[in-house]
Formats: sequence, structure tokens, C-alpha cells
Amino acid sequence: MNNFVDDLAQEIRRVDGENKLGAGALAEALMPFLKSNADIREPQIKTKWRASDLENGKGYESIYFGLVIYRGVDRYYGQKTHKFEVGRSDYRYWSTDKLGEFLKPKEVSSDNLD
Repeated sequence: MNNFVDDLAQEIRRVDGENKLGAGALAEALMPFLKSNADIREPQIKTKWRASDLENGKGYESIYFGLVIYRGVDRYYGQKTHKFEVGRSDYRYWSTDKLGEFLKPKEVSSDNLD
């Protein structure tokens, strides 16, 4: 057994050595130990795409086309849009407010939210 498992077993004995706590109470009693000793990551949160998230020449995952390459801001039928290369000389154009309908959701840690 590794040190973490030994330490966790010792903590369980300390907080509920007589086996009187239910599962929820035991889990709650163990949280301070787990937070201080385990690598607990915040859940990922899906956020909306913004124009500032896109970098020219960088690949992104499209809902429909798999990997696409961002090719910057362009005009499509007179409207300012974002140009994505979806294949050899094949492009799709999306407005900023519709990026979520084209690109897979981005995920960021809740630590990095504005």
C-alpha cells in the first residue's frame, strides 16, 4: 500500500473508528483530509466562444467537420464572419454569435473564469 492509502485508512479510523457514520457523513468528515492530501481538480465548465478566443492558423474541433483551421475574420456576403478551413480549399463562415453552433464547446477550469 502506498502512503496516501495508509494515511486515508488512518483518517477513516480517526473519524469513524466505531463505524457509526453513514456514507454521506463519512464522506463529509473525510473532505478536509482529501482536499489537503489529494489532487482534487475543479470540474470543467463549458463557456461560450468569443472572437478573442480564436487564433489565426490554430486548429479547433468542429461539431460537423472534426478538426478545422481558423483563418481569421473575413467578409461573407457582405457580413463580417469568421473563416474556417474545413478541407483542402473548402471553407465555412460563421458569425461570432453562432460559433457555439459550429465549434465544440470549450472547457475551462472554474479557476480561470473572468
